[in-house]
Amino acid sequence: MPVCTIDTLSCGGKGGTAFDWQYVNTLSLRTGAWMDRIVIDGLAYGGQGGQAGKVIALQPDEYIDGLQVGATVDNRFVGYLKVTTNKGQTLEGGVKGGRVKTLSDVRVLAIGGHAGQYVDSLQILYIKDYSGPQPDPRYYYPIPDSDFVF
Repeated sequence: MPVCTIDTLSCGGKGGTAFDWQYVNTLSLRTGAWMDRIVIDGLAYGGQGGQAGKVIALQPDEYIDGLQVGATVDNRFVGYLKVTTNKGQTLEGGVKGGRVKTLSDVRVLAIGGHAGQYVDSLQILYIKDYSGPQPDPRYYYPIPDSDFVF
């Protein structure tokens, strides 16, 4: 089996209440000038503002293979998120105001973060330089405990 390197990417501020890592099967956003809410597998984090976007539902052989995430100019909240899947689905919302971080050729394992009235921060757990197809990493790489600090 090929060696996989697991890494993390963090973006946003330090406010809000932490929400645990979650594998992503479905994902949707509410956005305006920044990210008001993220909904992962039906669990919502953030506020009620912004406009609701589409929901993407991942098929059993589908995963997030690309991601762009950016903080607001003052770095207090997540301002922008775009995800793409290996099957061509795209979900995008918010405004590119601050620095945007990009991941490509990856396999996102889980998303966690902090949220209050808005999405304060996101933490992305992913496999670097993913070349698939390989056995589903959810069966080999458990999500770290919620006390895991980056």
